[in-house]
Amino acid sequence: MRTDGQQDGQQSFDAVEYPDDLIDDILRCETDTTRRMVLPHSAANGTDREVVDGNVAVVNTVLDRVDSPEHVSRDALRSYYADLYEATVTTSGIAAYLELAGGRRDVTDHVLQGLRLMGADEHVDLLRRALTSPPGANTADLDAEFATLQQSDPIVARNAEWLRTLGSVDVVGDDRVGTALDILLQGEEHSADAPPVAGVLRWRGVSAAGR
Repeated sequence: MRTDGQQDGQQSFDAVEYPDDLIDDILRCETDTTRRMVLPHSAANGTDREVVDGNVAVVNTVLDRVDSPEHVSRDALRSYYADLYEATVTTSGIAAYLELAGGRRDVTDHVLQGLRLMGADEHVDLLRRALTSPPGANTADLDAEFATLQQSDPIVARNAEWLRTLGSVDVVGDDRVGTALDILLQGEEHSADAPPVAGVLRWRGVSAAGR
């Protein structure tokens, strides 16, 4: 599982409590119409996994070029972190996700909102129960439920279909992604010698897992 948050200046985060009323508030969200997204043509017209991986790659490219994640579309980050959540729970279980990012509002809020906007309501309910469980609770039943749910309603399929239908996505030729990002990020990039965005948990995607 390849996450590079510590290399990118990740801070230490204390556990965050997620009472039901906070989760309800987080889930009152809408798609982000304030920022455009870019997907390469080959990814947008590929498999579900290729669509999601295409967004992950573009998000990482943008994060390399800006000084704040606020310059990234919230929907792009929702897809990005929903993929991290799916991969982490699939390979290592709910407890591993909670240890990695459950206490990070910047990550888990995006996961909850992404799953909700994708229409993955059963996955939202499962993550809600994980977040509201007592610290140290046994998550074996949730892991089994997640595995069963993934067979009938895989997050990657929800994620890809959502990305395909977003009106904020600009599909460009693979060789035009850099130019499209130049236009999108005009005036928002940090200087070439500036350090990477600090405190952002980076996800390199399923294809990079295990490297």
